[in-house]
This record gives sequence, structure tokens and C-alpha cells, in this order.
Amino acid sequence: MATMVIVHGAFGGGWGWREVAALLRARGHDVFTPSLTGFGERAHLATPETSLETHIQDILNLLRYEDLHQVVLACQSYGGMVATGVADRMPERLAHLVYLNALVPEDGQSVFDLTPPAFRQRCEEAARRAGEGWRIPVPAFEDDPRIAAFARGRYVATPLRPFTEPIRLGPAPDGVRRTYIWCTEDQEGLSGVADLMRPFAERARRDPRWRFRVLSAIPDAYIQMPGTVADLFDEAARSS
Repeated sequence: MATMVIVHGAFGGGWGWREVAALLRARGHDVFTPSLTGFGERAHLATPETSLETHIQDILNLLRYEDLHQVVLACQSYGGMVATGVADRMPERLAHLVYLNALVPEDGQSVFDLTPPAFRQRCEEAARRAGEGWRIPVPAFEDDPRIAAFARGRYVATPLRPFTEPIRLGPAPDGVRRTYIWCTEDQEGLSGVADLMRPFAERARRDPRWRFRVLSAIPDAYIQMPGTVADLFDEAARSS
């Protein structure tokens, strides 16, 4: 079976993928769900200097020190920035990239370059008002009862710098397969995310180098339907 690494999105942590990881391990996969610096059990390490580059190095070091090869690298939301950077730096360790409603940047783009100006304004204003100027408070998506019951207050503020820092990429690596999974429903506190990811989904749909799947699910599909997400990740792993 496959070696899988799952990169979480903003505000979350590796803890959020526990159910999906358990299902994948039951199928024989070796699964890693690291928390990026400043998130989850590493929340105490967040500083104003925590950056996109910090998070890329988190995953590169996981691959290096765990000696992982032929990895299926899956990601969600902001995690797409990280996974894309890892694929640029260490493509020889990867077999497949799986983007679950995740950002797919090109060279020189930041999170804020890939999102509407109003999103940047909201984040920066929230950071000034309630995040000491350098971190974005947790949005209201925990008002969704499904997410609140699942998360139990474990979401944390996200450092602002990873959203402003542009990614630096070389030519797209050859030999790494790609899958995009587009979640088409919005959820309370995250209105507009389905449309936000539409350009990446449409690009993957048109590109024969990508596998493309659609989920009638909220962006946090791993919470709503972990079994389905595990099925899709397993399918990608087997196709590798």
C-alpha cells in the first residue's frame, strides 16, 4: 500500500484528519498527519515570523527524516500552497499530489493573490483588531454544529505572513501525478469557498494531466464525510 502525508489547512492541525487517517490505515496505508508550525499541538510555536516557507520546510523535513519515498501528498485549502512548494523542492520523493478543495499557486503568487481583495481586507482587519496585528482569529465556522462538535475548540489563529508571502517555484516537476477534488457546497462561516476554488477545479478538469473529481460536500469534507474522502485518497493512491 501507499505512504501518505496529509497537509491540513489554515486554523486546523493534524488532529483534524484523525478519522480519515484511521480509515486509510485500516486499508494498509502508512499515513502521516503532521501539524504545521503554529497549529494543533504546535500552536505554541507560532510567531510573527512563521511563514509559508516555514510550513514547506515542515513537510520537507518530515519526508527527509522519516525517509519517505513514493509519497501520496494530499492537502486541503491553504495546504495546497505548502504541498505545491514541497513538490517543487523534492519531487523525487513524491508519486501523487491530491488537492482537496485546495489552492494551486503558480510562481510568485500568495494566498492573497489567489483570493478576492475583500478576503484580504477581512483577514488584515481581523488581525489588527483581535490578532495583535500578526495573526488571523478563527472564523465563525465553528458555529456550524457539525464542525463545533468535531473540533471542540481546537482551531487556532493563523499567522498572517503565510497568506502574504509569495511562493517561489521552478518548472512543474515531471512524473508526479495530480488529482483535484472540488467540494461544491459552502458552509456557515465559509461562504464563497466553493466559488473561490472553482478556477483551480476548472483548470484541473480541462487538463488531461490531472484526475478530477467532484464532491457534493462542504470544504471541510473530511469532517462531513470522512469515509468518502478516504475512498478518494485511496483511489488516488492505487492509481499511483
